[in-house]
Amino acid sequence: MQKIIFTIAIFYFSFFNYQLKAQVPYSNTQLPDDAPQWEVEMFKPNADAGKVADLYESYYSTHDFVKNFYTQYYKHWMMTLARDNNGALLNLPPDENKFSEQKYLQNSSEVSLEKAAVWQCIGPFDFDHHAASTSYAPGAAHVYTVEESVSDPNILYAGTANAGVWKSIDKGDHWTNLTKNMMISKVRSLEIDFTNPQIVYFNGAGKIYKTTDGGTTWNATGDATFQSTNIDANDIIMSPVNNNELWCAAGAGLYHTTDAGLNWVQLYSGIWQEIELKPNSSTTYYAIKQTGVQTQFYKSTDSGITFNQTGNGYPAAVAPQEQKRTEISVTPAAPNIIYAFATGVANGGSGLYGIYVSHDAGENWAFQCCGSGPGGAPDTSTNKNLCGWDSHGGDDGGQYYYDLALCVSPFDSNEVHCGAVNHWVSYDGGVNFFCPAKWSESDKPGYVHADIHDIRFNNNNWWMACDGGIFYTSTQGDTFIKKQFGIAGTDFWGFGMGEWDGDEVMVGGTYHNGTQLKDNHVYENDWMSTMGGDNILGAVNYADPEIIFSDYGRHKLSHDRTVDLQSIGSGMQPSESYITGENSDLEFHPQVWGKVFIGRDSSIWISEDNGASYQMLHSWGSGKITSIEVAPSNPDVIYACYYLSYGGTKKIFKSIDAGSNWSDITPAGSVFNNTSVNIPFDIAVSSTDENTLYLVRVQQSTSQSNLNGYKVFKTSDGGNTWQNITTPMLDGEYITNIEYQRGTNGGVYIGTRRAVYYRNNTMSDWVLYNSGLPVSNFSTAIQIDYKNQKVVSAGNRSVWEAPLYEPSALEAQISVDKNIVHCLRDTVYFDDHSDLADLSPAWNWSFPGGNPSSSTLRNPKVTYAATGTYSVSLTVSNSTGTASQTLNNFITVYNECVADTVPGNCLSLDGESGFATGDNLNLNSNHVTISAWIKPNGVQGDWSGIVFNRGGTTCSGISMKDNNEIRMHWDGTEWGWSSGLYAPLNEWSFVALVVTPDSATLYVNGFHASNIHSFPNEAFDCPVNIGLDNCCGRYFNGLIDEVCVFNRSLSTNEIRELMHLTKNPLLDSSLVRYYQFNEITGPILDKVGSAHAYFNGGASRVTSTGPFGGGISYRKNISTSGIHSFINTGFIGEWISGSTLPMGDVVVSRINLHPDQVPSQNLNARSYWIMDNYGTNNFYDLPQNCNFTGIGSVSASDAANPNHWKIFLRGNNSDGNTWGSAAGSATQCTAGIDGNAQFNSLSAFIESSQIDLINISVSTVDAPIVSNENFENAFIIYPTLLDAGSVIHVKTSLNVECKFVLTDMAGRKISVITFKNETTISTTNLAAGVYSYSVMSSNEQQNGKIVIE
Repeated sequence: MQKIIFTIAIFYFSFFNYQLKAQVPYSNTQLPDDAPQWEVEMFKPNADAGKVADLYESYYSTHDFVKNFYTQYYKHWMMTLARDNNGALLNLPPDENKFSEQKYLQNSSEVSLEKAAVWQCIGPFDFDHHAASTSYAPGAAHVYTVEESVSDPNILYAGTANAGVWKSIDKGDHWTNLTKNMMISKVRSLEIDFTNPQIVYFNGAGKIYKTTDGGTTWNATGDATFQSTNIDANDIIMSPVNNNELWCAAGAGLYHTTDAGLNWVQLYSGIWQEIELKPNSSTTYYAIKQTGVQTQFYKSTDSGITFNQTGNGYPAAVAPQEQKRTEISVTPAAPNIIYAFATGVANGGSGLYGIYVSHDAGENWAFQCCGSGPGGAPDTSTNKNLCGWDSHGGDDGGQYYYDLALCVSPFDSNEVHCGAVNHWVSYDGGVNFFCPAKWSESDKPGYVHADIHDIRFNNNNWWMACDGGIFYTSTQGDTFIKKQFGIAGTDFWGFGMGEWDGDEVMVGGTYHNGTQLKDNHVYENDWMSTMGGDNILGAVNYADPEIIFSDYGRHKLSHDRTVDLQSIGSGMQPSESYITGENSDLEFHPQVWGKVFIGRDSSIWISEDNGASYQMLHSWGSGKITSIEVAPSNPDVIYACYYLSYGGTKKIFKSIDAGSNWSDITPAGSVFNNTSVNIPFDIAVSSTDENTLYLVRVQQSTSQSNLNGYKVFKTSDGGNTWQNITTPMLDGEYITNIEYQRGTNGGVYIGTRRAVYYRNNTMSDWVLYNSGLPVSNFSTAIQIDYKNQKVVSAGNRSVWEAPLYEPSALEAQISVDKNIVHCLRDTVYFDDHSDLADLSPAWNWSFPGGNPSSSTLRNPKVTYAATGTYSVSLTVSNSTGTASQTLNNFITVYNECVADTVPGNCLSLDGESGFATGDNLNLNSNHVTISAWIKPNGVQGDWSGIVFNRGGTTCSGISMKDNNEIRMHWDGTEWGWSSGLYAPLNEWSFVALVVTPDSATLYVNGFHASNIHSFPNEAFDCPVNIGLDNCCGRYFNGLIDEVCVFNRSLSTNEIRELMHLTKNPLLDSSLVRYYQFNEITGPILDKVGSAHAYFNGGASRVTSTGPFGGGISYRKNISTSGIHSFINTGFIGEWISGSTLPMGDVVVSRINLHPDQVPSQNLNARSYWIMDNYGTNNFYDLPQNCNFTGIGSVSASDAANPNHWKIFLRGNNSDGNTWGSAAGSATQCTAGIDGNAQFNSLSAFIESSQIDLINISVSTVDAPIVSNENFENAFIIYPTLLDAGSVIHVKTSLNVECKFVLTDMAGRKISVITFKNETTISTTNLAAGVYSYSVMSSNEQQNGKIVIE
């Protein structure tokens, strides 16, 4: 039997006041010259965790995070501080005065005797390895060591990182916990008696324990002196001929017993990492000792009585090199061979120091791998680093202070297996290595989870213990399978669960095992490990359990293990940390479930669209916001916990106006007896009284004071005064969280680093509520399942549930997705958020003014036909009683979704965090047009998203490269195609993507480039982001306006003709999404449907200066001289013979507004014109004669003095004060309310131009303010020259009933339509020819002709 036990040589601690001082053996680590200060401080002797944490936060607030040796070391260190519950993880001796552990165990025993186990584990016990959306590195438990019995191969024992010792009697198929009632978490070494598998030794909590009955009972070994010594054992082995003789290699020395543990004798002091027995020998032993910056090889030839340092050629590091961790392994296939896996820092490289081999039982050693050694800069071909993350060995560093294992095949001495982050194999005696499956390649048959701690070979049974669980092969490594069912050792750092319909939807971020997800019973063994490796966040909206929140954003459940989760994007993540008390979480508004609050750095952010986007609610400028509570009885009252820094000020703030203003309600230091006033808080608010708040003090580490007598507090007056409700029952407890139970008289649960307690206002003391729980059970988060009347606690030993300590009386709670309704077409989604138990439940809703007006559904949908405010009532009942709630004037309905005809406002984005997001388009089509106006603010980040859809099965949209080129994605591809189209910086441009089944065309200002080949349907099953491609922070910097999505492929002519015109959804049913950004506050309204968008991060509205508005356009080919009329635009141009012509299409758009800035403070024409040239001549002559009709009021004086009217030109997409001097004066004017002006001999256009007319004889005080479209006539009819099958549009400024009559040339009526404001007329059945029309109201009439080609 070969056994490899890993060691952690870094965690040796001492204390100063409440601050942890970690004596880091890697303090001699040679840091780079430019190492940040936090790294320097971390590797100092007696490092101050608080100081390091603050420096770490400060550094990464201004630097991009890059995972490396140092960041991983920091994380492991902070994790250890956060998870310790009795000093054991910190390698400290027992301290009864501090932890009151014996008292606690006695209380636990009494609770167990009084009642049967009420807590049950609901997993994870395992994970669904091959479900869709499985993490690239799935796992479910941290297992440090696994050992198979020699005498009975079906029996195995395993030691875990946080859940004690486990046993299997069916060769690893099922496991049971043997140390549930012991204060044991970390177990790194154990040994099974080779004659009797019921006799086992293990090291935990500083002692060596022994069982003789298979784990039913355990007793500490050794005498009183030995038991009082903190034995942090790295390895335990038994003599192969005498089962009473054992050795223990530990941080406190090398120990030996000859009486089965009754007495232990220290043979040598120092740090001993490992001990091995020479195969086929009972007299020769090998051991590794760490001294200073090196490890040393020791050998015994007298049956382990004495050990002597030996080993010619064994590595001997000299500072600044270091070599502090070594694993050794032997094989019965060649008893004299020993391999050493040495790690450290040397010659410019860290990680693998070298693979060494001895062929003479350790007397002489030779360097085998890798490179010329030792250490050196990694290289994938000549110097592989077997400790890093790269499966080719090309990266530096690793986690060798944490993960390390080595084993040699029992059949072939040349077959060597190394374990670190990855599993490495050599078939040539350690000269060359390869990685069968990278730690992130879970689809490969050789996959083993990252961070391998132990490798065991017992004939053909090969076992690996790692941070994902236990992996097994009987095929000598060709295929590994997981074998860990039953081990409840998933370490949750965050947790959330659904309500009612989602009562079995649970999600949480875990340490090393990704995000654990339970979707009812969809997955094998109920749970799936998804999304990454080390995660923290987990949340489910109580009213929308279809969506889960994690470190990777929001995902929609598939309810099918063969179908991927659908990524639907997330506007922002709350602050996350491995430091207890430093996290924020999602707080869902109790009455408006679409509202979500998070703490992000020093600010509270609010989402009104269930987390798709966020806006800052309030900022404190520095520090962090952690716990947030919104009062159900009055949601205007919000409480927030503030965390300045690790050792800095901790406060509580209160708002009574929904977060606009805040006041400090932190208890005075005297309330805490002036004890450690810088301890973080967690809070819980009463469901019936917004002024009743509970507070617990949450220590970051057990190195801090136990705060006995000053742990839990309550205010009944909103924070004016505080009452201490701590009792001696809580002595020794380190509290982690608090949860209020609705429907009780002040009932609250508190979770601690080892248990759960409960108390209400009628109880004189706290009650330990842990019957059935492991006695060492860190509670990360407590939540309540009111439907099933369960309390749920997630922590470092998976998820557990129990019946509520007392049942909840009914409290009705109305909730809705939104209580501000912007469009009459919007649907309002109600949800019962009561504490109703599933005991013959019933609901009775009342919606006065709504449709329906009442409902008996739990979550009804309602619409409102008229604007106003509306009340809502709900009565809930079950077999226990009835409760009601009425919210008066709860719903406010507006009608704001009519499309505008003015630029109004636009979306302003900061290029760092700002974007807007709207609901899924769900087009499932390859006939799509996406368009927008953009004004880039300087050079963009590469691939900045303009309008982008990434998530679900979709990856499509328009982006901008860092060279200003407009690019596209479709179905996750096409990003490599170069359009050659560029949007100028700091200037408005129109961009569009038009997709057909056989092409994709990008447009910039009407000019296009086409990508010709097949394009599949795109689902668009994810939110649409404006100003972001959410791949990797691809934010747009600048302005965006007039975002349109059509479910058809617009032609080039349509793109050009519609470009400068605002859209009318009533006239084009293919327009499926339209954002104009013109609202003053609130969401970005969808002017087509109800898919309103929301701002996120650094996004806001500003005044738009874009060159578009309500109006009309006309396209004409100008390739011959003569008079050319741009019909209905009020522009006629005459190009005389010899003029330089555009030689192609010219589009004239008449915008029935004033431009963003007029050329001067004089009377402006009622409209301005934009001429876009798509001909082959960029520079061409203006018409000799330009005639503008319907320009507004022209006086008789103007007619007599036409030079009053001036014409100004600027670039077609220009804005601001860019008009310059007049380009000419009118030569002729026609007086009238809508007069005309004619100009001759104008300057040449520069490709395309805006045109504005000014009457300099009339001064105005201020520039005109445009709020509505100007109509030059009572009616607009367009186009009047069209192809058969096209649509005629009719618009009027008259807010009265009108009639449109179409007749053929014989006078026969073809169509008669009565309308108001706007209408369309189809020409599908009309033959080509000339038709007459009349459009009229009671006071107005307009006639004209329409030509169908």
